Amino acid sequence: MSRSMRMSVEVEGLDEALRRLKAYDTKSTEKISEAIRLGGQNIGKEARSRVPRRSGKLRKSIRTRFDSTAITSTVRTNVPYAHLVEFGAAAATVRPRSRARKGGKPKLALRIDGRGFRRFVHKSSKPGKGVVHIPARPARPYMTPAYQSGKPRIENDIKKVLREMPK
Repeated sequence: MSRSMRMSVEVEGLDEALRRLKAYDTKSTEKISEAIRLGGQNIGKEARSRVPRRSGKLRKSIRTRFDSTAITSTVRTNVPYAHLVEFGAAAATVRPRSRARKGGKPKLALRIDGRGFRRFVHKSSKPGKGVVHIPARPARPYMTPAYQSGKPRIENDIKKVLREMPK
Protein backbone atom coordinates (compact mmCIF):
# COMPACT_ATOMS: atom_id res chain seq x y z
CA MET A 1 0.00 0.00 0.00
CA SER A 2 1.38 3.35 -0.97
CA ARG A 3 0.68 6.53 0.93
CA SER A 4 1.57 10.00 -0.15
CA MET A 5 2.17 13.14 1.84
CA ARG A 6 0.81 16.40 0.57
CA MET A 7 1.16 19.97 1.75
CA SER A 8 -0.28 23.09 0.21
CA VAL A 9 0.34 26.82 0.27
CA GLU A 10 -2.73 28.98 0.62
CA VAL A 11 -2.27 32.60 -0.32
CA GLU A 12 -4.87 34.95 1.09
CA GLY A 13 -6.66 36.88 -1.63
CA LEU A 14 -5.49 34.58 -4.42
CA ASP A 15 -9.07 33.99 -5.62
CA GLU A 16 -9.63 37.72 -5.95
CA ALA A 17 -6.28 38.12 -7.70
CA LEU A 18 -7.10 35.34 -10.15
CA ARG A 19 -10.46 36.98 -10.88
CA ARG A 20 -8.64 40.23 -11.60
CA LEU A 21 -6.11 38.36 -13.75
CA LYS A 22 -8.84 37.21 -16.11
CA ALA A 23 -9.64 40.83 -16.83
CA TYR A 24 -6.04 41.69 -17.61
CA ASP A 25 -3.33 40.21 -19.74
CA THR A 26 -2.08 36.65 -19.65
CA LYS A 27 1.42 37.88 -18.88
CA SER A 28 0.54 38.32 -15.20
CA THR A 29 -1.01 34.86 -15.09
CA GLU A 30 2.17 33.41 -16.54
CA LYS A 31 4.28 35.23 -13.95
CA ILE A 32 2.19 33.88 -11.07
CA SER A 33 2.26 30.40 -12.59
CA GLU A 34 6.03 30.62 -12.88
CA ALA A 35 6.36 31.78 -9.25
CA ILE A 36 4.28 28.82 -8.04
CA ARG A 37 6.13 26.35 -10.29
CA LEU A 38 9.56 27.55 -9.15
CA GLY A 39 8.39 27.63 -5.53
CA GLY A 40 7.32 24.00 -5.75
CA GLN A 41 10.64 23.02 -7.29
CA ASN A 42 12.54 24.88 -4.55
CA ILE A 43 10.50 23.15 -1.83
CA GLY A 44 11.24 19.79 -3.48
CA LYS A 45 14.97 20.50 -3.60
CA GLU A 46 14.94 21.65 0.02
CA ALA A 47 13.04 18.52 1.12
CA ARG A 48 15.52 16.29 -0.74
CA SER A 49 18.43 18.03 0.98
CA ARG A 50 16.82 17.70 4.44
CA VAL A 51 15.61 14.09 4.27
CA PRO A 52 17.58 11.66 6.46
CA ARG A 53 19.62 9.33 4.29
CA ARG A 54 19.65 5.65 5.04
CA SER A 55 19.28 3.95 1.69
CA GLY A 56 18.49 7.05 -0.38
CA LYS A 57 15.17 5.62 -1.58
CA LEU A 58 13.06 8.25 0.20
CA ARG A 59 15.24 11.07 -1.09
CA LYS A 60 15.01 9.83 -4.68
CA SER A 61 11.23 9.43 -4.44
CA ILE A 62 10.49 13.12 -3.71
CA ARG A 63 8.89 14.56 -6.85
CA THR A 64 7.40 17.90 -7.84
CA ARG A 65 4.59 18.39 -10.30
CA PHE A 66 3.06 21.60 -11.62
CA ASP A 67 -0.51 21.74 -12.92
CA SER A 68 -0.88 24.75 -15.21
CA THR A 69 -4.68 24.56 -15.43
CA ALA A 70 -5.19 24.73 -11.66
CA ILE A 71 -1.99 26.75 -11.09
CA THR A 72 -0.81 24.38 -8.35
CA SER A 73 2.52 22.83 -7.55
CA THR A 74 2.66 19.51 -5.71
CA VAL A 75 5.64 18.09 -3.82
CA ARG A 76 5.10 14.45 -2.88
CA THR A 77 6.64 11.10 -2.20
CA ASN A 78 5.09 7.68 -2.70
CA VAL A 79 7.35 5.73 -0.36
CA PRO A 80 5.08 3.94 2.14
CA TYR A 81 7.20 4.86 5.20
CA ALA A 82 7.62 8.58 4.42
CA HIS A 83 5.11 9.65 7.06
CA LEU A 84 6.93 7.58 9.70
CA VAL A 85 10.16 9.47 9.02
CA GLU A 86 8.40 12.86 8.95
CA PHE A 87 6.22 12.40 12.05
CA GLY A 88 7.95 9.57 13.94
CA ALA A 89 6.35 6.40 15.31
CA ALA A 90 5.43 5.11 18.75
CA ALA A 91 6.92 1.93 20.18
CA ALA A 92 5.06 -1.27 19.35
CA THR A 93 5.03 -4.92 20.33
CA VAL A 94 4.32 -7.56 17.69
CA ARG A 95 3.13 -10.98 18.78
CA PRO A 96 2.39 -13.92 16.52
CA ARG A 97 -1.15 -15.27 16.69
CA SER A 98 -1.59 -18.08 19.14
CA ARG A 99 -3.71 -20.22 16.82
CA ALA A 100 -2.16 -22.22 14.01
CA ARG A 101 -3.10 -21.70 10.41
CA LYS A 102 -5.42 -24.20 8.71
CA GLY A 103 -2.45 -26.07 7.28
CA GLY A 104 -1.16 -26.72 10.82
CA LYS A 105 1.76 -24.26 10.63
CA PRO A 106 1.94 -21.81 13.54
CA LYS A 107 1.75 -18.07 12.98
CA LEU A 108 5.02 -16.18 12.84
CA ALA A 109 6.10 -12.74 14.00
CA LEU A 110 8.42 -10.57 11.94
CA ARG A 111 11.68 -9.69 13.64
CA ILE A 112 14.17 -7.19 12.25
CA ASP A 113 17.61 -7.47 13.78
CA GLY A 114 20.11 -4.67 14.37
CA ARG A 115 21.52 -4.96 10.86
CA GLY A 116 18.09 -4.65 9.24
CA PHE A 117 17.70 -8.32 8.29
CA ARG A 118 14.13 -9.59 8.44
CA ARG A 119 13.21 -13.00 9.68
CA PHE A 120 10.14 -14.65 11.08
CA VAL A 121 10.13 -16.20 14.54
CA HIS A 122 7.76 -18.74 16.11
CA LYS A 123 5.90 -18.21 19.32
CA SER A 124 6.99 -20.76 21.90
CA SER A 125 6.02 -21.72 25.44
CA LYS A 126 8.80 -19.55 26.86
CA PRO A 127 7.59 -16.10 27.91
CA GLY A 128 8.67 -13.37 25.55
CA LYS A 129 9.82 -15.80 22.86
CA GLY A 130 8.56 -14.79 19.44
CA VAL A 131 7.51 -11.39 20.69
CA VAL A 132 9.14 -8.54 18.81
CA HIS A 133 9.54 -5.11 20.40
CA ILE A 134 9.85 -2.26 17.93
CA PRO A 135 11.35 0.83 19.58
CA ALA A 136 9.91 4.30 19.16
CA ARG A 137 11.35 6.29 16.31
CA PRO A 138 11.63 10.05 16.72
CA ALA A 139 10.26 12.43 14.13
CA ARG A 140 12.84 13.60 11.60
CA PRO A 141 10.90 16.21 9.63
CA TYR A 142 12.08 17.09 6.16
CA MET A 143 8.94 18.10 4.23
CA THR A 144 7.47 20.51 6.79
CA PRO A 145 10.68 22.56 7.25
CA ALA A 146 11.15 22.68 3.48
CA TYR A 147 7.57 23.92 3.10
CA GLN A 148 7.98 26.50 5.87
CA SER A 149 11.19 27.85 4.34
CA GLY A 150 9.77 28.04 0.80
CA LYS A 151 6.33 29.47 1.58
CA PRO A 152 7.37 33.11 2.27
CA ARG A 153 9.27 33.34 -1.01
CA ILE A 154 6.30 32.08 -3.02
CA GLU A 155 4.00 34.53 -1.27
CA ASN A 156 6.40 37.43 -1.86
CA ASP A 157 6.79 36.55 -5.55
CA ILE A 158 3.00 36.47 -6.01
CA LYS A 159 2.55 39.76 -4.12
CA LYS A 160 5.22 41.35 -6.32
CA VAL A 161 3.35 40.30 -9.46
CA LEU A 162 0.07 41.59 -8.01
CA ARG A 163 1.63 44.98 -7.20
CA GLU A 164 2.94 45.26 -10.76
CA MET A 165 -0.47 44.50 -12.25
CA PRO A 166 -2.36 47.39 -13.85
CA LYS A 167 -5.20 48.63 -11.64
